[in-house]
Amino acid sequence: MVGWVDLLERPASIYRSTPEMMAIPAALLIFIAVAVPAATATDYTVGGSQGWTSGVDYNSWASGKTFSVGDALRN
Repeated sequence: MVGWVDLLERPASIYRSTPEMMAIPAALLIFIAVAVPAATATDYTVGGSQGWTSGVDYNSWASGKTFSVGDALRN
């Protein structure tokens, strides 16, 4: 059993971060930064159910939407 005295007597070097110890959190952060925006992207059909045709008020259609980087507009 490890007691408090044993913990205090350990060399300080075992408590320092090493590049290997930092690799996992860094990789996780990069994964989250890339995955989250991709997961929140939205596909929009331009013109809604009428599609991309003449006679559709696209300004009216777009006014009800909030577009973000990564969203896709389809016809």
